[in-house]
Amino acid sequence: MINKSSRAVLYRVDEDQMTVEKLWASDRDLGIEGNSAVMGNADYLGTGHYWIDFSATMFDNEGRQTQGYWDFLTAPVQNCLFVELLNDEVVFKARYNGNFCTCYRSHVYMPYWAGNEWK
Repeated sequence: MINKSSRAVLYRVDEDQMTVEKLWASDRDLGIEGNSAVMGNADYLGTGHYWIDFSATMFDNEGRQTQGYWDFLTAPVQNCLFVELLNDEVVFKARYNGNFCTCYRSHVYMPYWAGNEWK
């Protein structure tokens, strides 16, 4: 059985100490529309601000979600869901009737990212 919703989680990994700390997790239930059996992406845009996409959500003609990894080649209905969260509230939500691998909402210059290290 497929889970009814995927979730986005942000972790901090300390390779020297070999520890992982969970910094944030989206508790927003987006239902079957926000479930991807294949892939998704979450981006940190600033304090309490996240951009999430659930790529390759695939359904058969009866509206049942498909489960196979390769179904993106044959599934008759394919959607992607894009969600922007600010302080755990949905401030933007869009569905694309097609398939994307991932989607980014970012600035041309991201001041919090420098040389592969979070600032």
